[in-house]
Amino acid sequence: LPALLLASAQAMPAAAPAVTAFDVDGTLTWTDTYLLFLRAWAGRAGFAARMAALGPVAAMEKAGLLSRDALKAASVRAFLAGADAALFAWRADWFAPHVIAPGLLRPDGRAAVAAAKARAAGPVVLVSASLEDYLFPVAQALGADGVIATRLERGPDGRLTGAMAGRNCRAEEKVARLHAAFGPQMRLIAAYGDTNGDRAMLAAAETGAY
Repeated sequence: LPALLLASAQAMPAAAPAVTAFDVDGTLTWTDTYLLFLRAWAGRAGFAARMAALGPVAAMEKAGLLSRDALKAASVRAFLAGADAALFAWRADWFAPHVIAPGLLRPDGRAAVAAAKARAAGPVVLVSASLEDYLFPVAQALGADGVIATRLERGPDGRLTGAMAGRNCRAEEKVARLHAAFGPQMRLIAAYGDTNGDRAMLAAAETGAY
């Protein structure tokens, strides 16, 4: 893998002349990848059982009594707390080429990333609320330079703690993570997204495509 894909974009150079950012789910793919990954991880029966247990939390989020980030944290805890980190990493590496690449990547999304790479003066990155672990291979397949996404906390025992390492990478957090990766003087020359969770990033860009 290119060096920039071996770690999250927080390890990228502190300054870049210009950055182009792409949301992933619904922008470069036809559908949400996070729930599909959880189903692949837990199996059909395990997925159904855990989603049923999360029903009250999801209902509170839908009613506006709980934030989207709190719902995401609850789902990470329900599905991944105590998971073997090495097995999780293997499953994440498997998921991208076997599930995302074969049918979920939009042809126009591939073309948009390729066009951005051809004209960009700086990095082209994926910025997503989905998990960075399975987005690294997606970035490689698309020719993107790196990934800024939701990270998971690893414990000293080699297992996932069930918590996110930092905030869910959506809304204003996308902009904050871009600045953390590329510095306060970063020029976000273009950004692409498809939901309200992308609007802060689009507003921060010189050109924002919804």
